[in-house]
Amino acid sequence: MIESWIQRWFGKDPKKRRADLLTVLAAGILLLWMGNSVFSGEKELESSQTEAMMEAASFQKDWTAQTEQRLEEVFSHIAGAGRVEVMIYTYSDGETVVAKNERTQSRQEEREEEHNTVLLEGREGESPLVLEEKTPQVTGILIVAEGGEKPYVKEALIRGAEALLDVPAHKVAVFAMEQGKGE
Repeated sequence: MIESWIQRWFGKDPKKRRADLLTVLAAGILLLWMGNSVFSGEKELESSQTEAMMEAASFQKDWTAQTEQRLEEVFSHIAGAGRVEVMIYTYSDGETVVAKNERTQSRQEEREEEHNTVLLEGREGESPLVLEEKTPQVTGILIVAEGGEKPYVKEALIRGAEALLDVPAHKVAVFAMEQGKGE
């Protein structure tokens, strides 16, 4: 059986063999090229998702730093507070919700689900379509103020933190700044 197969492929004249060999070679190159383009698309999708997660982490750090700075500025205008430093502790990094195409196929007892991230093309290439960016979950606030020993200043700072960051009073701590340390 194997001998007959070899005879069929290699027993032909040289021109026919060369044509068959070129056909097989062209088909192999085509398969390699198609496979490469399919799998490189998956790598691009993974890298864009990784970039989205890195942006979310960066967003959390930026959000925390900007919020601390704004609170310091606002709280320093409270009568008697003086210079203020704020530290915010977050439990989560926030969340970035991206759009996904979902497709479900059911055949008898089999169920197939497919989830693809929706990508947008921009100047810098493809990036996921962001539906929502949730701010980090604040679990505690530390406020150090020059006038932090005064009860009315302490109360004003706690009420301000509660109102601005939706954090209960027991998660806000206010302390007096040591003289000569905040400069």
